[in-house]
Amino acid sequence: MLWRAIGVTLFRILDRYLVKKVSITVTFTLIGLVLFSLIIRITEEISNVGRGAYTLTDALLYSLMLAAPDINTFFPMAGLLGAMIALGQMASHSELIIIQSVGVSRLRIFLGLLWFIIPFSLLNLAVQQWVAPQAASYGYAMKSAKLNNGNFYTSNQTLWSKANGEFVYAQVGNQANLQDILILQYDETNYAIKKIIIGERALWDNQDKLWHIQKVQEFTYQIQNDSGLTTSQEQEIKNNINQDNQFLFGLLQKELATNQSFNVKLYSNYVWESTLTPDKLLLVNQDRNNFTLTSLWSYISFLTETNQNSDSYRYLFWSKVFAGLSFFVMMFVATSSIFGNMRNVSIMLKIFFAVILGLVFYVLNNTVGPLLTTYGLAPIVASLIPSLLFFIYGLYLARRK
Repeated sequence: MLWRAIGVTLFRILDRYLVKKVSITVTFTLIGLVLFSLIIRITEEISNVGRGAYTLTDALLYSLMLAAPDINTFFPMAGLLGAMIALGQMASHSELIIIQSVGVSRLRIFLGLLWFIIPFSLLNLAVQQWVAPQAASYGYAMKSAKLNNGNFYTSNQTLWSKANGEFVYAQVGNQANLQDILILQYDETNYAIKKIIIGERALWDNQDKLWHIQKVQEFTYQIQNDSGLTTSQEQEIKNNINQDNQFLFGLLQKELATNQSFNVKLYSNYVWESTLTPDKLLLVNQDRNNFTLTSLWSYISFLTETNQNSDSYRYLFWSKVFAGLSFFVMMFVATSSIFGNMRNVSIMLKIFFAVILGLVFYVLNNTVGPLLTTYGLAPIVASLIPSLLFFIYGLYLARRK
């Protein structure tokens, strides 16, 4: 019992020592990688200073807000690089040899690091859910407003969406309202246009769960033939379309010209029921890397409901979920490398080797995984392929004498 108690106490002391050494190095490595990315982004943003109301302070703030999503990007690389540096220093000082000499196996040393790996992975997951997306969204909105002197209805806020027999074009406001709406309703069996709805502004009714579109012109087709528009019909269309929006008339003219018989109705308030709700509206044009896990899953459900392909978003979702697993695998590779063929290599070569491996993982995660998804592999399986390959490589290093 005494020897068992001494052994347990020894393992706890060693675990704390290893966790302290590795956690500090990994944390500072992650901060360094994010700062490096931040400096590059600030350099790029300086070119926008002076446009509209965009100042140097705004450029710094924007760059800082977009640094939060970079944490997840560099998370696996920081684990590999930081662990290799920390364990490499311990190996060069013969600390790992001493630890092994008292009966602590390589596997036990790695398992001791789980006290750091698991909480750090959960912390990253929390940042990606509650910090990074909100920070990035604020950064994008602030930059858009500053560059356009407070006008949020800019070209990069344009919405194109497909939902249950409708193509929707609109300008998205900062309160998830719509302006300059164009809705094309079509027959899902033969894709023939049935109705065109043009509106000035749409407001969401949260109580009834529907949209109210103001100043609407509704074109309903009756028959189709090859005749052109008569002069009176063409003038009727022009009169009902905002004179400032000739883009819409040019877009509709060809389609209306092959549909001679149609009805035009005007509405001051038009009720529009759609699966395109404000919460999904905020996601349609958003950078995919800035989704929260919950909003990403909500958008996947929306795409599934509207019979759209959601595989790329499913891959992104599972990649975020398995970020902690990737971190675990990279730490395993780092540990295996130190005990394997890298134990007598200089610290600079260890760092270089870790950077190369990190870049390889980044490329695999962002190219091979999505490519396998497009060829029909389940997104959840494709998202695990890079980690599985590196885990096999880690096993090879661990078994190599």
